[in-house]
Formats: sequence, C-alpha cells, structure tokens
Amino acid sequence: MQHLNGCLTKCDDTQYNNMRDYLPAIAFAHNTAFNSAINCTPFEAGHGLRARTITEARAGPRLQIVAEGGMEISESDKTWEKSIFPKVLKLAERLASEAQRQSQWHKRMNAHNLNQSGAKVDEKGFSPGDRVYFYKPPTQQEIARRGRKAKHLAHYHGPAIVQSKVDGRDRQYNITYDGKQFKRDISMLVPERTYQSLDISRHDPTAETTFHQEPALLKPGVKLREEELILCKTETADKAWYLAEVHKIYPEEIEVVYYTTPRQPLDDYATATPEQREERLSQSRFRKTWFIRTGTNAGKGTINAPFPKNPSLRLWTGKLPMKEFENLILANGIKLDANGYLTKESLKVASHVAIPHEALNTIEDEKELQAQLQTSNAMFSYAELQECNCIRCRKIWTETRKDTTSLSQ
Repeated sequence: MQHLNGCLTKCDDTQYNNMRDYLPAIAFAHNTAFNSAINCTPFEAGHGLRARTITEARAGPRLQIVAEGGMEISESDKTWEKSIFPKVLKLAERLASEAQRQSQWHKRMNAHNLNQSGAKVDEKGFSPGDRVYFYKPPTQQEIARRGRKAKHLAHYHGPAIVQSKVDGRDRQYNITYDGKQFKRDISMLVPERTYQSLDISRHDPTAETTFHQEPALLKPGVKLREEELILCKTETADKAWYLAEVHKIYPEEIEVVYYTTPRQPLDDYATATPEQREERLSQSRFRKTWFIRTGTNAGKGTINAPFPKNPSLRLWTGKLPMKEFENLILANGIKLDANGYLTKESLKVASHVAIPHEALNTIEDEKELQAQLQTSNAMFSYAELQECNCIRCRKIWTETRKDTTSLSQ
C-alpha cells in the first residue's frame, strides 16, 4: 500500500482521474521490483517464475511482417502512439524505479534510524515545548478542492508543540495542534527547522540516500558504504572487472553481490579509445545473478530469483579482504538506471578503467541465443543435446579421444 500511495502521488491529475487505466502498470511495477526482504520479486515468490518487464517485452524478438510493394500493413500501427497503451507502458517504466526506491527506502529508514523526511532521528528525542510537524490527514475542504483521496495528498501539518512522552513509551510523544491533542511516534515527527528547509512540493525521501557519492575511480582513503555499487576484481590477478553491490562491511572484509552482463567487451580494449569503450559499455545491461548448485545446470548462473527457502539457488556473492582493498576495487559510486544500464557519469568512469569488464552468459542468455540460432536457421533441421558431465560419460569421452588420436598418428 505504501508503494501504491507513492505511485499515485506521482501521477498527474489526468492520470489520477483515469486511474483504472494505469493501475495494472503500478501493480506490475511493484510485482517485478526486486525486494531485499524476501530476496526476490513478489511475482517470483507467488508464481516461481520471473516475469518479463515492459522493457524486455518491447525489446524482445517479435515476428516482423513486411508488406510487398510498399503497402501499408495495418491501420493500427498509425494509431498506436495515440492510444492509451503506450502511455501505460511509459508510466510502467517510470514507476519501476519507484517500486525499487520504496523497498530500499524502508531498508535505509530502519537501518539508519531516519524519520519520514529522510533526516536522522536525534537520539536525545524531543523536549517539552519543541515545535514539530506531524502527520495529519487533510481536511474535507482540501479533498474536495483537489479532487483526490485524503491519503494521496500532502499530510504533514504544523508546527505542533511537544507536551511530553507517552507513559511507558520511549519513542511516542503527546503533542498539541490547534487546541487538539495528538500522539505520534518519533519517526512521524519532523522538527520545524528541518521541515522548513525542505521544498515540500518536490521533496521525496525515498529518492534520497544517506550519502551522495559521484562515480569516480577509487581514490586513497575513500570509505565504501553499504548498497553502494563498485567496479572490482574478484582476485588481484584478474584481467577483467565485475560490477558489484556492497552488501555488508566487516572489519576484515567486504561482502559484495556481483552483477553480470552477457555483452562481450571490445577485443582490442587496451588500444581502444575511451569513446569506443563507452559505446560498448552503454550496450551492456547488468543484472543480479544467482548460481545453481545442484542438478543438470549446476555451476551455471541464472537471473531468475529463487524462492527464499530454495537451498539450491543463491545470490552470487563474494568477499573482498580489507588488506587488498586498493588492489581489488577500481571505482566506486557507480549508478545504474531502472533498466540496469550504467548512467552517463558511470560510463565515463568505467571507460577509463585499464581492464575490460567480464561477460557471463546465464541460462536465460543461452536459451535466447539458441532461439535466435533456430530462427536464423529455420530452413535447416538439427538436433542439440547437452553433453553429460558424469564420471561414466567423461571416461567414455576420454577413451574415445585417445583412440581417435592414435588412429590419426
């Protein structure tokens, strides 16, 4: 419901008055956004399969029919851009990042003890006589004037006067406003000075982080933060880098979650110009990857998030020793857009790294390549069988290879 309210408050009046056309887009954005609490998306938790996002569906291969002689195919192609459907698609793409921000916002709010304005809650709390702004539903007159529901309007009012703490509660306070008594949790109270320094019409705490780090090559003395994206190597001898998210920071090591991309780097990366490197990186989409531990696909990666209790699938994580910090980490403050592509500033930084990125095909990428191969070779029939890797089959392949080698000699 908090994600729904966040999306509704970001819709303009035209979209809001025709909300029944846009509710499916909001629901889809929520169901396909990765949730850090359950380690997968709500859609995957309910169905066991990964849903295709709007962007993937539009970018995927489709049957193309070309009319001969320059004839027009269908009148619907002309009216498509004027219909409601492209507007819904655009809104769904816009709200995909909103769904992710809502999940990360509540994680940050609990981890860093923040109030609803995004500022850190003072450990000393409030004293009697302090002036604060607090949550209060809007009046019926304002609801009628704006034509929106109460929960979809700005709902912080004040300044109210703090009277005392609620008996038996360390985080709840009694406050007065316009001669009326209210009780509010400290996380729902914003100091007057903080509130007045905000631009209420534009302020969005879910879009802000506890730190602002611009993408840059690693500099001596820089300290990483959890949830920050970095470019790093898995070992000091590696000749390529991975995109990773700082998951947990310990005194002796850093735990990271790796991202993968199937896009191969330039063959002549060492001699390529930064512009050429940047162009190739702009085509690389980075995704969180899980690895399968058992079964026929053991050791392979997948971008389908598993059930939380499935022991055979886990996020691809790694640990970077603190003593090798400067040798393993190449850049920090990296940012991705809602579709998993590096932002313009991050592209410039990544293009100046001395080594290329590492590419890895997941199971889904292999299936897509196979489907493309079958489509491009539709006139030919062929069969493909995956090679078995058991002990018995490896022994047969080894003996066969030895016999073939002796015959050739």
